[in-house]
This record gives sequence, structure tokens and C-alpha cells, in this order.
Amino acid sequence: MTNFQQRSVTGFIFAGTILTCSHYGGIPLLVMLAIVVIMCLYEWTQIIFKLDGREANIPMPFVISFVGLCLFFFYDFYNEQIDDDIIWYLMLGYFGYFLFFMFKIFPLIKNIPFNILLGFVYIITPTAAALKIGTDLMWLLPFLWCSDTGAYFVGKYFGSTPLLPAVSPKKTVEGLLGGFITCLLYAAILMHFKIIELPITGLCLSLAAAGLGTLGDLSESLVKRQAKIKDSSHFLPGHGGFLDRFDSFLFFVPAAYFILKHLH
Repeated sequence: MTNFQQRSVTGFIFAGTILTCSHYGGIPLLVMLAIVVIMCLYEWTQIIFKLDGREANIPMPFVISFVGLCLFFFYDFYNEQIDDDIIWYLMLGYFGYFLFFMFKIFPLIKNIPFNILLGFVYIITPTAAALKIGTDLMWLLPFLWCSDTGAYFVGKYFGSTPLLPAVSPKKTVEGLLGGFITCLLYAAILMHFKIIELPITGLCLSLAAAGLGTLGDLSESLVKRQAKIKDSSHFLPGHGGFLDRFDSFLFFVPAAYFILKHLH
């Protein structure tokens, strides 16, 4: 099987599983998001140890993943009592952190305890927001896929202006705009079927998917570059690891939650 075929099969199964769990919501969605928390924290722990120039001891990634899972279930159990503003403040915190070191305002912090806490915020905040969004994830997540698809094809055939070459040499400004336009077309389809009622909602979701989704991708790429690795793991054949697949999700979903809450 070629890499393209392997990538296509994995992508089809991956997307189908996510959409199915999102459609049913409840326990299937909770289980899917719990798996995302476990796998992403496992990979994140491996990466932050490499940032510090060493390998993670075998128990450590499992311990961090287990603690993260407990925090996720704690949030699920008490979500009615927890103020939504907490998600907003935590989201702004890790957005700001990644932006600061991406634009070299300050260097990447390589302290392991700090990065463990960052991992909890970076991974559990978006999955908690996804839990609040519920079944609407089924039509929200394709915004990210539209952005990726549009950016890939426009960037491949028309891209000439590098976006952030020091972080991701293949990403272009034209590709970013192509992803945004593709998202707008998808938003227009959703409006036609009355899934989205306000044009401002479609515009903001398109901006979030193209802009924040790309920022999430670039942030993870920069951390991996600092750790001198190509993929976060090899759990998903042809795609790398869970963090490689959910990097855009981790930035887009909290913003999407607040867009839906205030503009839908």
C-alpha cells in the first residue's frame, strides 16, 4: 500500500469515527474525547522530555495521561457548576503563550513541570469545550477539513508567498486565503440548510478555522522542530500522531464554542 493509500484509508476511518461519535453525542462523544485526551497527553509528554534533551521514562507518559483523563472526567462531572469564562481565560492563556514564542517575543520554556501543566491546559480545555458543543461538532469539524483542503490545493498550485518559513516552509499566504474561502463556501451551504442562521456566524467560524486552525498547526510544528522530531508519534499510519491530527482542533474548538454561544 502506497503512503497516499495508507493516508487515505486512515483518514477515512478517522473522520468516520469522529463524525459518528459526534452525531450520537453522549457516551460515544465522551469516550472519543477521552481517547483524544489520553493519546495527545501521552505524545505531548514524550515531546516535552525531548525538548529538555532526554527521553521520558516509560511510566511518565502514562501517569500524565491518567491524571489528564481524571481532570477531564472531573470537568465533565462538574461542568454545570464551572463557569464558562474559565475556558475563555485558559484558551487566551495558551494562545498567547504559543504566539509569543512563535514570534520570538520570548523563547520556548523547556521546563518539564511547566510544560506538563501547559499540556493539561492546551489539551483538556478544547476537549472540555467540545463536550459542551456536543452533537454540533458533526457540522463544525468539517470547517477544519475544508480549511486544510483549500489551503493544500491553493497553496500547491498558486502559493508563492511563504507564511512563516522558519516554522513551516510549505505554508503560504495564498494557501491560508484558499482555506478561508473554502470555509466560507462550506458556511454558505450550512446557511442554505438553515444549520447556520446568521452570516456573521459563518464568517467568524471560517476565520477561526482558517486562522486559529493554522495557528494551532504552526504552534505544534514549532514545538516539534525545537524537539527535533517530525511526527508526534506513529499511531495513525500515514498521518503521524494524534497531536498531528488534532493540532488545529485544539485551537479552533474553544473559539467555535464561544462563537456558537454568542452568535448562533
